[in-house]
Amino acid sequence: MNYIKKYPKITILFITYTVVFFVFSFGQSYIEYLLSQLTLLGIFISGGMYTYSFTASIGTGSFIILAKSYSPLILSIIGGIGGGIADVSILKFLEKFRFSNELDDFSKEKWFVFICNKIPFITSKIFLNMAGIITIASPLPDELGVILIERGKYISAKYLFIIGVIANAVGIYILASLFS
Repeated sequence: MNYIKKYPKITILFITYTVVFFVFSFGQSYIEYLLSQLTLLGIFISGGMYTYSFTASIGTGSFIILAKSYSPLILSIIGGIGGGIADVSILKFLEKFRFSNELDDFSKEKWFVFICNKIPFITSKIFLNMAGIITIASPLPDELGVILIERGKYISAKYLFIIGVIANAVGIYILASLFS
């Protein structure tokens, strides 16, 4: 089956990561200049971009650049708050761009069902919640983590913002520490 036609959003996500890699590799001086002009607002915006599917790679690249000028603690606090606010905003206002429909279809693929049947802990509530929190902390799109947490049905929606801020802050801190 043609995965590009079946999973267009996942395909676009992969393409954006590839394009951003080349943009940040060859156009880094312009991006550094732009981020330096925005100062703390740039960190906040980068935190918001760190969370959403199609801008996660841009946010990640921005934090790699910002790590040269700011401490990981400042980046993680301001970026984490930006990420938490973006999580709530994106998930409320851009429902139609979420990955849930493709992920539901993807989870029904024969090979995926086979793996879940062979390794049953993958579908356990604790595993889904932990995988969701780790995904939110990582540069991967937060929609994936939210879907995992929703499927785990262990963490209520009212705590999602707090989890998003903390997980994004931890992920940004680790990323900034690696590149500072």
